[in-house]
Amino acid sequence: MRDDPRHDWSDVYTGTITMNGLLNLLKNDDAATAVEYAVMLAAILLTLIVGVIAVGESTSDMYTDIDSEMTSHGVGP
Repeated sequence: MRDDPRHDWSDVYTGTITMNGLLNLLKNDDAATAVEYAVMLAAILLTLIVGVIAVGESTSDMYTDIDSEMTSHGVGP
C-alpha cells in the first residue's frame, strides 16, 4: 500500500495534511466558534482540577491533624 501511487505518504509524515486541516478549520467561522468553546472548556476543566487538588490536599491535612490529636490523647489504634 505504501508503494501505491495514489497515496503520497510523505504529506502524512511531514504533517502537511494535519497543518492544512488545522488552517482550514481555523478559517471557518463555525470552527472558530468550536475552538473558542474548546478553549473555554479547557479553562473550566483546568480550574476544576486545580480546585479539586487543593480541596483534596487541605482535607487530607485536616484528617492527618485529627488523627494526630486523637493518637496523642490515646484514642485510636
